[in-house]
Amino acid sequence: MSSPFATFANATLTFNVPTGNVTTNAVGNRVVETSPLQFTAMLKPVKDAAEVSFYVGDDDVSELMKGYLVEPLIFPPTLTAPIEGKAEVKTAIGVSKTGTFKLLPLTQSPYLTGLGIDFLTKITGVFRRG
Repeated sequence: MSSPFATFANATLTFNVPTGNVTTNAVGNRVVETSPLQFTAMLKPVKDAAEVSFYVGDDDVSELMKGYLVEPLIFPPTLTAPIEGKAEVKTAIGVSKTGTFKLLPLTQSPYLTGLGIDFLTKITGVFRRG
């Protein structure tokens, strides 16, 4: 099933997700291997000043964003919030900004989960231009 938000996608998010393989480094410490996973999303800035202040604070280069996953439609079970990755967000026609995106924990609607509707995965995070 394709996403209902495919035409509105304006962001590409890349997170390093654990693969399940464990190696040992030169010093003998265990290192969990990761691989990059790319997602497209529809994001928009949050305008509620109280919510922005709570998550972002007084930071001129960061903004709180909310939206929906576009492709794939759901996160894999190995990706758990909070996690930080790379992001490219189109803020206007022909204008893209790159930076980091910190995915914040968010619970899905129990009604959507109970009905097995898996094409509405909400996401919330802090986009930091950089």
